[in-house]
Amino acid sequence: MFKGKCALQGTLKENMMKLLAVVTLLIAFLMIDVT
Repeated sequence: MFKGKCALQGTLKENMMKLLAVVTLLIAFLMIDVT
């Protein structure tokens, strides 16, 4: 289950990028729904 700290940091960065993409998509959908 647990990997090295380096691998964990890599996945953390990937998760952050994914979260940013999801948040931007959610904001875009909300803006489209509001207008």
